[in-house]
Amino acid sequence: MASPESIDPREWRQMRNDVDDGYSLLKRLDKSITKVSSTQRVHGNRLHEIQQSVDLAAGRLDRMEDNQRLQAARLSNIEETQTQQGEQLGRVEETQTQQGERLGRVEETQTQQSERLGRVEGRLERIDGHLSGVDDRLGSMAEAQQQILQLLRGRPGG
Repeated sequence: MASPESIDPREWRQMRNDVDDGYSLLKRLDKSITKVSSTQRVHGNRLHEIQQSVDLAAGRLDRMEDNQRLQAARLSNIEETQTQQGEQLGRVEETQTQQGERLGRVEETQTQQSERLGRVEGRLERIDGHLSGVDDRLGSMAEAQQQILQLLRGRPGG
């Protein structure tokens, strides 16, 4: 480098000014780099926090998915139980229908038996009426026999 005595003072000032400007630029660049580095650290920290939040959210989603799977399995069990209950209800309804038909036949048989019983009662009443007449006749016959016996044993009063 040249000494300050051999260079024109104007050139020297210009070089000195240029060197000062260079140092000034280096200081500003250093500050900018420091700011960028600081900002980078802040962004890195934020990114780390975001990543942690995403990890927590992913864990929650995993738990929610597990819960949904459990609920789906339970719902499937409930649907299966309902299907079985529906089948049982169908069988019960079928049995009730069969019992209803049997009850109808029993009622029909009872009605027929009641009609027959009514006819039998009518016959018994007619027979009872005939027997009452027969009783009356037997009673008359018994009286007549008593009179005949008295006549045969001897006459009354004589």
